[in-house]
Amino acid sequence: MRFVQTLSSLLLGAALTTSVLAAPKPADQNSGLTRREDLEDDIEADEDTWEKYTKACNGEIVKRADLFARLDGLPVAMGDSQLMDLPIGLYTENLKPCIGLVVTGNKKDDKSKLVRVLGHFTASRFNKEAQWQKFKGLVEDADLENRKGYISFPDLDGPEDSLSWKKDDEEMMELANEIEDELKDRMDGIVEGDAKKMYRPMNPASTMRVDAQNNVFVNEQPFP
Repeated sequence: MRFVQTLSSLLLGAALTTSVLAAPKPADQNSGLTRREDLEDDIEADEDTWEKYTKACNGEIVKRADLFARLDGLPVAMGDSQLMDLPIGLYTENLKPCIGLVVTGNKKDDKSKLVRVLGHFTASRFNKEAQWQKFKGLVEDADLENRKGYISFPDLDGPEDSLSWKKDDEEMMELANEIEDELKDRMDGIVEGDAKKMYRPMNPASTMRVDAQNNVFVNEQPFP
């Protein structure tokens, strides 16, 4: 038992070290994977709409235990991205109008070594590009092949009580659709083929998880 506990502690310590050391390099402006100049410019809305959207994203925090009894792996905070190349999963929670992003693959020089990157994209007004550049940098610096992309989007066509605003709020709907289009386009640019999409309600808040075998789940339902 003491050996198992020691091994678990070593894995978690190594995982945290990996997260710290995996900070992305500055974006290469000449990279063929650069899809847009700046999300701050590409996604536009007036100040009131951004304030409402950010408030919806940062609303009441739902405790992990209130969502599911168990989520395996290490947590990724709102607005952050993490890489894991050990046999440990990653998860994020409290996805409302926020977007969950995952890229999986294996090392080019070691096909048996699975790697996963998970990001929790908060669509706030001023740090969208910084969030994307960190996520993209982690993916590119990992030197992966067989890159697969997965995106958890809020379902704008769901019943009104599953949304964080009224369906007739045209500005909010337009902003949410624009964010979806931009992130889908960018994800398609850093993976092989098209990134898969899965829609879920904003309310109640949702989770996204990628396990040690690179299987991806939203609210513990596997991607189709």
